[in-house]
Amino acid sequence: MVSRSDKNVDRLCIGITSSFEVVKTIVLTHPPQVSGTAQPSRLEVISRFHQNRGFSQKVSSRISVSQRQSTVQLYEYKWKVFREWCLSQGIDPNTPTVPNIADFLLHLFEKGLSTTTIKGYRSSLSALMASRGIDISHDTDLASLCRGFSIERPISHRDIPRWDLMVVLRYLMKPPFEPMRLSSIADLTRKTAFLLTLATAKRNSEVWAFSSDVRFGPNKMNATLSFLPGFIAKTQKVDRPETALNPVIIPSLSSLVGRDLPDRTLCPVRALCFYLDRTKAGVNQDRFKRLFVSFKPGHKGDLVKVIISGWIK
Repeated sequence: MVSRSDKNVDRLCIGITSSFEVVKTIVLTHPPQVSGTAQPSRLEVISRFHQNRGFSQKVSSRISVSQRQSTVQLYEYKWKVFREWCLSQGIDPNTPTVPNIADFLLHLFEKGLSTTTIKGYRSSLSALMASRGIDISHDTDLASLCRGFSIERPISHRDIPRWDLMVVLRYLMKPPFEPMRLSSIADLTRKTAFLLTLATAKRNSEVWAFSSDVRFGPNKMNATLSFLPGFIAKTQKVDRPETALNPVIIPSLSSLVGRDLPDRTLCPVRALCFYLDRTKAGVNQDRFKRLFVSFKPGHKGDLVKVIISGWIK
């Protein structure tokens, strides 16, 4: 279900320092450090600028991680790319100018990156520049540059979808997914995750945050899914309660599809019942447990969000 761009390597954010770790005091030297020596992270650079403005180290660290951890990780990867380009050009990556950033964006465009991806790099550098009083998000010259990129390399749209929903649904009605009582825990997990994603229209991260505390209606005509306490959705604003996620009610297909019709095997409530029974994650146990768990033998760690999308694909 998740399309993949050959140009987009920006998701490979591995081994990034936790966004809530207190940023250590560093000394930035000028001119730029030689590539190969220890280089400051994006968060360290931003934190240092705020400390120079008079903020304490702890406050500066908190300001520098004012974004979600997934965004921090992605921006850290983009910062690494920018830093290496600066060092190759003899530019101090800690104090770039707007023309420097324009040259960097042109470099990305000449490498074949899409305009959307290039704008993502500009956004990743906006906090660094904003700490110096420069707003590159609304800079007219950079905006004109990106607009020129869009004209020269317009976004191509595919008229034919990459996948067909009916093909997938027909596939889920056959072995190894049916009969469900005989399917493996891996196939049962994949089918349940897909049907719940389809029925709830929730993001991958939100499906990942479903709680095992599932409430069923009379005769299991519906199921109510809630989220783990403390989970904050991508579109949720902590200072705006109206954006908080509400429990999701999923109706059963039993009242809509005949008992003898194969479409009944696509009922998300039915799949959920089988999955809960197989994983023993019922409501009478730990109500704050994650709904989806790893089906790998001996796996004890928590699931990462990308695992859900992997199951669906």
